[in-house]
Amino acid sequence: MTVQLAKFLERLRTPSTRKSYEFHILKICGSEVTANAFVIKSKSEVEQYLIDWITENREEEGRERGLSGYTITTALSSIRSFFVANDRTDINWSNVKTSIPEYIRKADDVAPTLEQIRAFLYSCPLREKAECLTLISSGAREGAIATLKIRDLERKEVDGTRVGQLKMYADSKAHRYYSFITPEALEAIDKYLKQREEAGEELRPDSPLFLNDFSHRNKDTINTPRHVKPQAICALFNRLWQLAGVRKREERNGENGGNVRKEFKAVHGFRKYFRTEIGRAGMRDLLIEDLMGHRKGSIEHVYDKSTPEQKLQEYVKVMSSLYVGEEYRVKTQMETLEDNIKRIKETAAKYGFPIDDESAKQFSSEWSGPKMLEKLLQAEKIAKEELSKGESKGQIIRLSPNVELEKTILPQTERQDPVIAKSAKRITIKVEDLEKYQENYKPVFEFKDGRIMLERDA
Repeated sequence: MTVQLAKFLERLRTPSTRKSYEFHILKICGSEVTANAFVIKSKSEVEQYLIDWITENREEEGRERGLSGYTITTALSSIRSFFVANDRTDINWSNVKTSIPEYIRKADDVAPTLEQIRAFLYSCPLREKAECLTLISSGAREGAIATLKIRDLERKEVDGTRVGQLKMYADSKAHRYYSFITPEALEAIDKYLKQREEAGEELRPDSPLFLNDFSHRNKDTINTPRHVKPQAICALFNRLWQLAGVRKREERNGENGGNVRKEFKAVHGFRKYFRTEIGRAGMRDLLIEDLMGHRKGSIEHVYDKSTPEQKLQEYVKVMSSLYVGEEYRVKTQMETLEDNIKRIKETAAKYGFPIDDESAKQFSSEWSGPKMLEKLLQAEKIAKEELSKGESKGQIIRLSPNVELEKTILPQTERQDPVIAKSAKRITIKVEDLEKYQENYKPVFEFKDGRIMLERDA
């Protein structure tokens, strides 16, 4: 039994997918009646028609307008799904695709910079600011945040920090997943919801998290809340980029008379920003893909059973990389410095080198913090043990001339000439003297003040 086009489109999950499939199928077939007739034609007729359609419509030199390889591929994917729904698996799609022109990237399509995002937020009303920060800190698509309800946002607290957990596509068992938002995004959402509540809206668990329209004076929109539409987000964000001065308003005078391609996409660029920044901060790729809602088809996804709570702990460790506002970034830097000072003092005390806050602060800024200190002090401890056992003739370990942690195993007179210590298992020398020791030693640590620690080859 033939599945009619209208019935096929009804089966599709989201309105945006439905609209895209209908547009591309009708682009190929011309009308719904023709599409229904086309799906029952013979294999050879279908293949020949599609090859002819590609040849007539593809981009070619000298042709005023034509479809790119990307557009043709998308159209073929839509019509192919329609054929599969009708059990038409006999079509040789590889043969059809040989006519598709090579896809040429016409724009770099990068992520917006932090400065550009700040300019964008400066021109944003409260709702768009909340939407923007949600997109940046969760990596979600605009279609995902458009379906969110108030009950899909759960407020969490991790080590005294408030963050948000979002249940994306909560009504779909097949596509449901979790992501998170930063305290900065959560604060913007709370302000937006408070504004709606003060205007007279009764906020319920099933109320849209982001409204399609909102007016303090229009009681009808207050009492009949509707979800924002993905298309509305894209259209408004495009205008806001222009208002921020990041983009110029341009007519449809791009290549082949189409839209002018931009440096980055108005909304999807935030998703790229999330992927770039949180990846640079050190989050594992598997979790990034999970938070972005990518398909879980890999063997890694099958065996990774991390709970939402475990994922949240990992997210909190790197979420400062997603902060936009200067006040949040400065606050994070101060908290990191305070934590470093505390851990440096604890580590130094453990090895018998108590230091004050100022010295710990200087060590934190000059070196890489507690982990480096731990390694250096462990090396110092080993050197002392070797010397006490008579296994080493001498050892020099100097952490920094500006920090009161310097310890010397060799006498002062010997310390001035590193050649005397060359029989030691580990020595610290000036970088310019490295050539003298390369035959018997290999580098272990390189210091910022022009010295290097060497270890004798076994």
